[in-house]
Amino acid sequence: MTVNVAAWGYTGIEAGEKLRQAGVAVELTDADNVLFLVTYSDGGADYDAVLAVIQQVFTELEKNKKTPRCLTVSPQLPAPQQVMSLRQAFDSAKTSIPLCRAAGKICAEQVSFYPPGIPVLLPGELITEAIIAYCENMKNLNLPVSGPADGSLREIRVVF
Repeated sequence: MTVNVAAWGYTGIEAGEKLRQAGVAVELTDADNVLFLVTYSDGGADYDAVLAVIQQVFTELEKNKKTPRCLTVSPQLPAPQQVMSLRQAFDSAKTSIPLCRAAGKICAEQVSFYPPGIPVLLPGELITEAIIAYCENMKNLNLPVSGPADGSLREIRVVF
């Protein structure tokens, strides 16, 4: 089954959350996709019941359409520049500042978005305008961020 929830104005994250709320085990979501795993052992009444719930959630999303959205073009992850060793950054004094004002500062924590889960920044790397723009884009897609002390990534810890 292929469903384009973007045509109904939803992201894969939003569709995945609606499915989870309905009791469906979602393996992975991103800005445009929801992934379910079906194996050779799936089948029978339980399988049919789950498919019925998925269909019900998709019917509800279609019924409550929003403005259609374009599928996401994943931005290219900017290449980081290591300016301080990981140990130096770990042992240094740190402070939190707004992400929007962090260009030119040295990162003091790891920042990753899932998916793909690849670190955008590691301690000791230079925070650039390109990295800030990438992070803002990923936040706008509502992708979960992991690593920073501020889970919303409004602020980032930098070497003081």
